[in-house]
Amino acid sequence: MRWAWEHLAVIALLLSVVANTYLYSSTRDLAAENQNRIAEIQQSRVDSCRRTYEGVREIFRPFLQPGQTPQQAASWEKFNQSIDTLKAKCKAQTKPEEN
Repeated sequence: MRWAWEHLAVIALLLSVVANTYLYSSTRDLAAENQNRIAEIQQSRVDSCRRTYEGVREIFRPFLQPGQTPQQAASWEKFNQSIDTLKAKCKAQTKPEEN
């Protein structure tokens, strides 16, 4: 009888090792998939942010055409620089907050 319990204990231990190995492997695969998906979402957010600012530039383009007067040309340049600055900051929204 003792022999049977010893064998059952060994079998249970082996099953536990196999199950843990499988679960660890599955968890590792899911973690990698999640990281990839997070990276895709973050890139999508950055792309959307940049498209939004570029859309603002396109909307205001008819109203701020360069070359009319020196003041209008300066306004157009300042506007373009502001849009470029804001577009450059889009990447910052995907960085974790530092405390």
